[in-house]
Amino acid sequence: MLEGAGAPVGVLVHPSACVSPSAQLAPGCVVFADAVINADAWPERGVIVNSGGVVDHDAICSVYSQLGVNAAMAGARLAPGAADLSEGVSSAGSPG
Repeated sequence: MLEGAGAPVGVLVHPSACVSPSAQLAPGCVVFADAVINADAWPERGVIVNSGGVVDHDAICSVYSQLGVNAAMAGARLAPGAADLSEGVSSAGSPG
């Protein structure tokens, strides 16, 4: 809605989250307390990384996907279309 109306959409990062300088956070991303976004990770538009969630190096979170509390992913792509990696679950694999 906001983008369609021409309003700027930002990124929200909790002060206790750790985001690598090489990570690429797209507009609309929200990174909650104690979450980690590692080197060259790419959370796309509207991604939510809940408290304690980890997006490890080179991982891609597709648009509007979500990592649950303490969920972790490494070297994988979280599917587009509101995919949800549930709390405490880990996912690893090759990008793409």
